[in-house]
Amino acid sequence: MGSFDQRDQQVRDQINIHHSGRWLGGLFASVVAIVAVVALTVWRSGSGSPAAAPPAGASAATRSLPPPACSTLHDSDAPGVKQRVCWQRDGDKVYMLAYVSSSAAPRVDVYLWLSSKPGNVYLYPTEKPWSRPGITVGSKPTEYRALIDMALTPGSSYDVHVSTKSAGGKAPDATSPTVTGYSMPFTY
Repeated sequence: MGSFDQRDQQVRDQINIHHSGRWLGGLFASVVAIVAVVALTVWRSGSGSPAAAPPAGASAATRSLPPPACSTLHDSDAPGVKQRVCWQRDGDKVYMLAYVSSSAAPRVDVYLWLSSKPGNVYLYPTEKPWSRPGITVGSKPTEYRALIDMALTPGSSYDVHVSTKSAGGKAPDATSPTVTGYSMPFTY
């Protein structure tokens, strides 16, 4: 009987070893499968990929716009203040932009408006220029952006204008065809 018990025990030991090996093998295969699924999900979502496209309907802040078209840097009507006027298109939308800076950090009023060509005919905003009054500008150019919220005619020429004045000064009479500030032309 003793030899049967020893043989029986040896068979039981072999079965347990093989079962534990299968269990460990199955665990390893499960971990590999989970890692593969996670890696595939991350790869398909574009996480960490610099070439990943933004989701449909992403705002302008989360997707890349073409750079704005800008004038050269000019002195403004406010002493020591530099300004640059630009426009930027985002599909059907067009934005007026101003970049304003100064080493002296003065308080200024920034004005933007749109006119049509020929003749510098004031168009937008209604009645008076878009403005940011009483702002303090520093040495790093600060962007001021306004949507042109009106229908533009394809093929027509326009000018975006900027005028930066000392805070509290007289606003430009942008509706006058002789007042232009600094301008940047574009064709829609």
